[in-house]
This record gives sequence, structure tokens and C-alpha cells, in this order.
Amino acid sequence: MAQWLTEAFDAGAQYRYLGSQKGDSGGRCQVFKEELPAQCPPADAGPLLPQRLLRLTENQSFTDADFMSHAALGRPCFNGKHCEWSACSMFLPTISKTQLDDLRRFPNLRRKSVVAYVEVNQQSGVGTISKTKHVNLWMFKSYDPVKHITRWVPVADYS
Repeated sequence: MAQWLTEAFDAGAQYRYLGSQKGDSGGRCQVFKEELPAQCPPADAGPLLPQRLLRLTENQSFTDADFMSHAALGRPCFNGKHCEWSACSMFLPTISKTQLDDLRRFPNLRRKSVVAYVEVNQQSGVGTISKTKHVNLWMFKSYDPVKHITRWVPVADYS
């Protein structure tokens, strides 16, 4: 059964309702962890199946800041993709070591030396998955990614 996202705003708080069909809240209200721009998450975002995703971090002393979006960290958005900028960037575990090394050439990823394996499911948030194995995850406030790290490896040991 497809899951649909609909929006509602209550006293300035941003909520998204998950239901089994468009317009049906299903009785479940989820608040997003971060303040999101209008029209975000996008219409093609949906709940994630239970799986393990990868997050690049600077070290193995994981904190909430390791999972904040660029927007929440106050970094300017230069490409105009404010919704993606407001997501936690993760990767499918099928990404190759070569792809990770290529990504780490970007200035904002140069100091990322650890790969954290993070369990996600429908209660984690909603996301989009690209052909390049990149995942945009808009986390629910109730989800604590640090508590869902199952293991980590140095990028040098990732295979």
C-alpha cells in the first residue's frame, strides 16, 4: 500500500502526516527534526524500508551534529536546492570505495574519515534515493540516528 505525505501547519510548527492514501493521516503525526523549507520534503519522498545506510563523519565520537543537514549547520546553499540542503545526506551500502573517495574530494567532505552504518525504517523519516546511491533523509524528530549506529569503519577500511 502506498504511503502519501500531506502537509498541515499548526501554531507555526511544521508537521507532516503519514497515511495509507492521499488525504488520510492514518492517525500518525510526525514532526520533522529540522525546520524545512516550503514544499519539502518533495512529493517523490517516501518512507524508507528497513535497511542500513551509510553516513560519513569526522570521527567515531558520534553526536547529533554528525547528522545535521547543511542548512541546520548554517552553511549557505549555492545551488538553489534548499530542500536537499535541508536533508541528512546518506548513502546506500552498495556504494563503492572509489565513489566514497571521489566524494571526499569535495571541500565539505574532506575531513570525513569514518563510515557509520545507520539502521533506518519507516519511523526514521522520509527520503529519496538517487541513481548514484545517494539518499536524502528528512528525519523525524523522534528518530535518534546516533542510537541507530550499528557499526563504523575508517573510510580507509571500507570495502
